[in-house]
Amino acid sequence: MSFPTAYGTLLIMKMTLVALILVLTLLHGRFIGPQLTELARSPDPRDRQRYHQLLDLSVLISTANLLLTLLIVLLSARLVA
Repeated sequence: MSFPTAYGTLLIMKMTLVALILVLTLLHGRFIGPQLTELARSPDPRDRQRYHQLLDLSVLISTANLLLTLLIVLLSARLVA
């Protein structure tokens, strides 16, 4: 899909980023978060490594969401400028 104007291009970029944020949030909320909770309660020492791996992934997703949100704000500012 191509837009002939800069406004259209920025708008489609912004909407794509919003969709990506929604996917990342869904992934975190439905899969990673519940697994972290379950692993945190596990007495099995082998689950500790998996817990820390998922925790790192959780931090990465949260950071990505923050950066994507800031990028959306920047694109929004360019849309009205």
